[in-house]
Amino acid sequence: MLVVIWLRVTLNFNTPYLDECDYLFVGRLLTSGVEWKTQTYIFSSNIPLYIFGVADKLGGYLAGRAFAMVLGIFSLVSFYHAIKHLLNDRSTAFIAVFLLSLQAPHIFISKFATYDIVCLTFFMPALWCLALVLREDGQRRLLYVVLCAILCFLAVISKYIALAYSPLFFLAILWRDRKAAAVFFGVGAGLLASYIWWYRGDLMLLYQNQILGDHQPNSTYLQIIGIVLQYTALLGVLAIVGASVVRHKGLLPQAIGLLVCALPLLVYHIRGRDLVSLNKHAVYAVIFLVPLVAAFLRQLVFERKQHRFSQGGVILIIAAMVALSLYQVREMERSYPNTTNITSYILQHSTQQTKIMSEDEYLFRYYCYPKLGIPQMSELTWFDNNLDGKFERQDVIDGIWDGKFDYVYINELSAPFELRHTLIEGVLPHSYEKVYEESYVNSEVMNRHNVGKMILYKLKAKP
Repeated sequence: MLVVIWLRVTLNFNTPYLDECDYLFVGRLLTSGVEWKTQTYIFSSNIPLYIFGVADKLGGYLAGRAFAMVLGIFSLVSFYHAIKHLLNDRSTAFIAVFLLSLQAPHIFISKFATYDIVCLTFFMPALWCLALVLREDGQRRLLYVVLCAILCFLAVISKYIALAYSPLFFLAILWRDRKAAAVFFGVGAGLLASYIWWYRGDLMLLYQNQILGDHQPNSTYLQIIGIVLQYTALLGVLAIVGASVVRHKGLLPQAIGLLVCALPLLVYHIRGRDLVSLNKHAVYAVIFLVPLVAAFLRQLVFERKQHRFSQGGVILIIAAMVALSLYQVREMERSYPNTTNITSYILQHSTQQTKIMSEDEYLFRYYCYPKLGIPQMSELTWFDNNLDGKFERQDVIDGIWDGKFDYVYINELSAPFELRHTLIEGVLPHSYEKVYEESYVNSEVMNRHNVGKMILYKLKAKP
């Protein structure tokens, strides 16, 4: 537990990642009454933006991570109550919470200032309500059904991946009570349909820019399966044994349900060969595996005749989990470059008139706003030089060739290789000179391209 607490409270592990800068910057605008073109759909609704916008005003990205840590603790409390009612066993629920607190995906999103932890904060109470629906009768059941539907909706509009679990929740309720299932479907579908209708234009942009763009196949089947096994192999083996323990207690449907619910997002990532956010989405597989593992460990500790031998086995399992999580969390923490030096350079050498073109589009927006106005900071992959509304590659080339920016920042991570190569070899030397360069070596958790350079170009002085 000391190791786990240390991992969870170590918030200054790296400079803010692109996604953190994104949410903190747009949240800062939203809470200040300033409009931003994507704030109505930016991966979800405005709920996470408001949360991290307030946190940013209180203390920047470290305050945002601290708030994520608090939400992570709340999710563990909700998880305890969910498993207690689902398996009807307090000690198993306590062990399950302990095991979840050890897992790297939960530790990381609980100190990462993005919408993942906000989604989980709504998802866990929804799971709690689902457990109560499966247990209670009469009017109380209908009350919990409505609460479950509302919380599922809030989880979905906090991050759309939670939508994968709404059909599974519906089937679980349908197995228990058809009327309750109809209420769940009516409330949930009604809320979601209203949201989609209201933001239909923005959500279409989200689908085109994010779903069809960033989440195209970006890895191999073998690599994705390897990462999935890294996060779930040990838990999966123990959970299968634990399912047998739960079945012998007359809870076969619960055991099957937990195993099935561990699969959706893992199947999505494997099928789509999508590396993006896999380290964070693995938390949903972990959530449904650890209750079964807890049931198995509880039996080893309390119900086996070879008591001392069984306890030794449990200690080894826990030690293996802690060692694995320590490694995995550290790999997540160093999966993107530390930008301390480059941001310090820009802050020291910029004025209120400075214009920046950046491959890391939200980095300087987060650090430099409001010193620099929003129009003064442009994206390498989203720039309209001739104002025709098309945001083409040639727009970027023409704008840099004409020297429209005081600085151009390249980090070799997000822009297409062809565009970056064209700029470095043929365009930037025309009007710019290199003033800063720093090499980095990251882990491959978030990006297979883990070795590169952060390079800053400055507009040449006119003769």
